[in-house]
Amino acid sequence: MSSVTGHGADRSGQEVPEGVSGAPTVWGDVRFRADAVLKAGVHGNVEATHKLVVAAEAEVTGRVKAREVCLEGQIKGGVEAAGRVWIKSGAVLRQRCVAGSLRMEPGSDFQGELRVGEAFP
Repeated sequence: MSSVTGHGADRSGQEVPEGVSGAPTVWGDVRFRADAVLKAGVHGNVEATHKLVVAAEAEVTGRVKAREVCLEGQIKGGVEAAGRVWIKSGAVLRQRCVAGSLRMEPGSDFQGELRVGEAFP
């Protein structure tokens, strides 16, 4: 399983900017070719060919697209999944959710357009 995370410095020894949660921040689009766990802030879009877990410390300001998405953190640009989107308690989703199926736990926060049971282009 792939993971985007960090501990305050990248491989070159330079500081990685941290977001509000203290997690490192990535500026630009991120793509995964396998199941993945995102543990960083992303100012851009995120795509995964399989399952993507957006961890509690992660915040994505762009769109997220994957086969399945488990949201524990925040997505501010919407999500698209051919399979299931699972919005866990404490998670925040804004703008749009297009999914084959949806599971929302009590305590999750979603505001936006909802389309369940539809395939996305």
